Amino acid sequence: MRLIDKIRDCAQRNEVLPLKGKIRIITQDIRDGREEVMESENIATSAIQSILNHNYGLLTNFNNIIPLRSMYSGVLCFQNEISENASNFNPPNDLLNPLIAHAGNSANTSGSLLRGSPVNNDFVVTDTSIKQVWLWDNTQGNGTIRTVCLCPGSLGNMGLKPYSAMSVWSSLAMENTIGRTDCSTLTRAEAIKRPISISADGKTGKSIWWNGTTFEEISVRHDWNAYGIMRDLADYTIGSTTVHSWHEDTSRSATVRTFTRGKSSLFEDEDYYWLYEISSSSLKIDKVKKSDFTVTQADVSYSGISLYNGTVANAKGAYWFMNVPRWAYDGTYLYLPNSSANGFVAVNPSDGTDAVVLDGTISLYVGVAEIAYKSSIRPIVVSPGLIFGENYIINGSTVYQTEMTSPIHQNDTTGRTVYLDTIRQGAAVYGMPYRADTYDYRRGQGAALLSLFLSTISVLPDAKTKSTSQTMRIEYTSSEAT
Repeated sequence: MRLIDKIRDCAQRNEVLPLKGKIRIITQDIRDGREEVMESENIATSAIQSILNHNYGLLTNFNNIIPLRSMYSGVLCFQNEISENASNFNPPNDLLNPLIAHAGNSANTSGSLLRGSPVNNDFVVTDTSIKQVWLWDNTQGNGTIRTVCLCPGSLGNMGLKPYSAMSVWSSLAMENTIGRTDCSTLTRAEAIKRPISISADGKTGKSIWWNGTTFEEISVRHDWNAYGIMRDLADYTIGSTTVHSWHEDTSRSATVRTFTRGKSSLFEDEDYYWLYEISSSSLKIDKVKKSDFTVTQADVSYSGISLYNGTVANAKGAYWFMNVPRWAYDGTYLYLPNSSANGFVAVNPSDGTDAVVLDGTISLYVGVAEIAYKSSIRPIVVSPGLIFGENYIINGSTVYQTEMTSPIHQNDTTGRTVYLDTIRQGAAVYGMPYRADTYDYRRGQGAALLSLFLSTISVLPDAKTKSTSQTMRIEYTSSEAT
């Protein structure tokens, strides 16, 4: 049985494929050549099983992650301990656990002082195991290391604090077409297809139709990850194959205040839907209680900050903006663009005294009509304080520039912008586009690969400190356990 088949088999049984991993960290003093060696073992996380177990709409092209060793071809070194638990695959933010060193499957040709390079001549690859080696010179990767994790090669190259704009995002979707939808006049039926959440069983979801003073929650049934009798009315086709549709089960609504389209969006927590409109230093908020759909006004003002007060998208994007979350909420903070649209402010929507201007200057795509062959996305909260956006990563107190995300599926030559509603389940990501006009009709739903996860975790027996008088070599051998 091939490794990918073994992983899929384990995923279907809610198990993690046992992979043995052994790590050796060798530091060498550049003055006298003295070496220090530390060894440890790892556990494999369930991230890759999670991805293989979410074949959204049966449209995922898993060949795009073959060979699977590409999902283990990077390394991240953290200052503090990370609990060795298979489900603990979301990296921590830098305020909780600083990233000290990283390396991927490409040589470091930048000025990054965190990134090392692979020693490809020392790699050993067999059918059941792989030995990988990375090297940091005396100027790179300095600090104290307690936990070493394998990760996808692209994440190893970029790290969690990118030195230059790189990407950990790609499409996994096979060709499919959603049909032509001009979202400048978005309908309720179209909003139903773009959920705010998908249930764990992959059969049902919640969609939002927020139109004027009517806020509606719609329970939707769709074959996201469970396939059966829902395949009846075609919404689009793949060649001559009919693809299943979306069905409304129930709905309930509340009357809210009037909010300005293009300046308003929403997020949810366990108890409420939060509807908000952005002003320069305040938020107009209506909270819709999930238990009974009563509405409470909870406006909040902040001092010492300046938020972006313009329209955040063109006419088509403005409709999407009010039916799925446009900005990230991590359970404590809502991350909003600053007034110059070149950075972020973290605001606590429940506390007007709690607002933090993040470090870092980037270019945000707000109010931009077209970005050829690219996608604006609903930001993904990887872990508290670690946010992946369309062309940025928020990590703790800083925002970093990354490459712009690409469409889930694209098979035309016009390259017009797509707005993607994205939902992360485990380490898997689903996307459904909002814009598909006469030029953009070759777009479809499906999976994206967000390579922002830990593939293995190894806590060292003792903390390892590397200084500027040392080089560091990490050898990581992974093999199938018998």
